[in-house]
Amino acid sequence: MLNIFKNAFSKKQKSDKQTIQFEQYDQQQQDDSKITNDFPNDFQIIDEQAMNIIESEYNNKQQIQSEYQEEQQFQEDLIEYEVKVDDSLYGIALKFSICEDYLMRINDLSSDLIFQGQIIKVPKRIEKTFSVVPIQEQKQKTEYIWNPDTVSQKFEVIYCNNKQNVQGQLTLTSDLVLFNPLQQDHIEDNNQKKIRLQACISMKDINEAVYYILPNKNGHLDYIVQILLSGIGKPKFEKKYRKQLDRYKEQKKSIATVFFRHAERDHTGKLYTEEIKKLNCITMARFITEACSNYTAIVELTKLPFIDFIEDTTQKQNLDVDVDEIQDVIGERMGKLWASLEYVPILKGISNCFTDTTYKQVIESIPAIYRLANWNKIYDIEIDGSSYSNMLQEIRYIFPILLIIKDFDLNIFGAYISSEINKYFEGFKGSGETFLFNIDIEKNEVQTYFWTEKNKDFIFCDETGLGIGCGDKFGLFIDQSLIFGYSNPCTTFDNPRFTNYEKFRIKHLELWTIEQQ
Repeated sequence: MLNIFKNAFSKKQKSDKQTIQFEQYDQQQQDDSKITNDFPNDFQIIDEQAMNIIESEYNNKQQIQSEYQEEQQFQEDLIEYEVKVDDSLYGIALKFSICEDYLMRINDLSSDLIFQGQIIKVPKRIEKTFSVVPIQEQKQKTEYIWNPDTVSQKFEVIYCNNKQNVQGQLTLTSDLVLFNPLQQDHIEDNNQKKIRLQACISMKDINEAVYYILPNKNGHLDYIVQILLSGIGKPKFEKKYRKQLDRYKEQKKSIATVFFRHAERDHTGKLYTEEIKKLNCITMARFITEACSNYTAIVELTKLPFIDFIEDTTQKQNLDVDVDEIQDVIGERMGKLWASLEYVPILKGISNCFTDTTYKQVIESIPAIYRLANWNKIYDIEIDGSSYSNMLQEIRYIFPILLIIKDFDLNIFGAYISSEINKYFEGFKGSGETFLFNIDIEKNEVQTYFWTEKNKDFIFCDETGLGIGCGDKFGLFIDQSLIFGYSNPCTTFDNPRFTNYEKFRIKHLELWTIEQQ
């Protein structure tokens, strides 16, 4: 082997010398404007096999040395980072523009589980912070919507809305969600005003994003990303109701929602697989939720031609929303959006209390994050019997829940319970998303009663029974016998009595919960 290397090396030197002579010879021939195909007499072909060995060994050595130098430089630039309460490994990797696997390797982590206060190493030299553009600077440079150096991801989607479904590209950056249609068209609204189809959402106006896998009318599956908003890009409106909107933002309570459905084909016409569509929707929802939870800048960039404004009694009371004031940006109610998605959530079971119409009306009033879910019946005293203990065992750790009752006077009423009921607990639990409702059987209409913010008496549960809402008396109380209950006006929801008398007998009682994806 040594002789081979020596032989190759000597031939390499000779070849280099001959190559230089050849180049000089060739240049002289060109200067004299003569064309010749003759090579120098002493030109020889080198040993190619030996040269390949030499070059391979040399390249490997150079690569190892380069990687070592880069690793040494990179290790010198590592800094310590303290994990915050809302941090995840994915979010930290996104923030510092590195992959999760590498972050785990440099910290000797065996899983992606991290905890608040934990100190981990992150690269300093590629630290990525979310861009903050001062408002005055933004006004002076409105042509630059986002930093072109910002890492972004692009997806082929369909913007689903109550006007028309528009196909285009969704671009996600650390501070913006952008939608650009394939065709830069305009449409006319009811007031004959032209509406641009582009959409731009600042991360400051987003609470979270979720994805759904829904069957469409053709029997296939659609992959949907829903973005829940705390702002709608209307400065005058948001300034007028700033305190209420800030409180909603802290509570992760949304006032509007938009939907994007994953496209069936890419820009070349190639069909996406089901796995790719699902993975992309998970990525979109996860990226947006992580980005908006870490975003701190205040940049008024949100512009949406189509959104669904979430109307409920709470907002009407607290915000006194004038629909005409924001009619140029708000969409129709949820039913219109269900139609645009070619999907309507259903009850996965037979109900003695709900009709198809009243069920949909109740669903329109629940938090937007659950409005595309189907609902399964988890308890029915007609089937499961009147056992309070068994009922609590069935709904343990499950939320949200729809409770609906029909009494022997044929009154129908119930509650949306936003939090889990973990058997017996002391005091009141729950959140302001809980509400009571009753149904006008003659009109087939639902009346909802939302949190008044006068107290926080949402859910009470002990060995005597289950109560929803309180004041001087419970708004709705189910006795542990599951045979009778009580209905009264209460401070929590300002509801009327739902029954003919305070005490009523239960004819039907059903509990429903969302179908898990």
